[in-house]
Amino acid sequence: MQKKVLRKGYRVKFLTWENDGDHYQTNLIDGIQSEPDVAFLVDVGNQFRSRYCRSNIPSRNLGNEDVGPEALLEIVQEYLELHPEITDNLKERFTFEGEMAEDHVIDVIYEDILGYPNEYDYGFCRVVERIDVEYVTEDVYVTDVTENFIS
Repeated sequence: MQKKVLRKGYRVKFLTWENDGDHYQTNLIDGIQSEPDVAFLVDVGNQFRSRYCRSNIPSRNLGNEDVGPEALLEIVQEYLELHPEITDNLKERFTFEGEMAEDHVIDVIYEDILGYPNEYDYGFCRVVERIDVEYVTEDVYVTDVTENFIS
């Protein structure tokens, strides 16, 4: 039986951690068909660089901080305005029942970009250490052959 493991299009990978480098995690979004969608996701992800980060990447450096949901909503709204050409599909990802609710936005940021905190409470933002953007030229499938080896 074949299973699709990668969708054609851009793939954005966010390498994140919390505290002092604990609980590394990679979150990825694949199958993105729009360059503006990629730019939006990268810009939002960059806001969670470490508060101790010294780089040329424009960032609020909110990583490793407790951040209120209203601040996260503000970030998303700001970058939606800066990227008006993103797809309706991505805009809808950040809305719940047609509205942008703070609690929903924080869940989307956790699920898609940061990952949920392991040792901290809801509202703690993990650090985005690295963002990679790749392009997958076609859907990738794998075949499950487990039953050939395990009876």
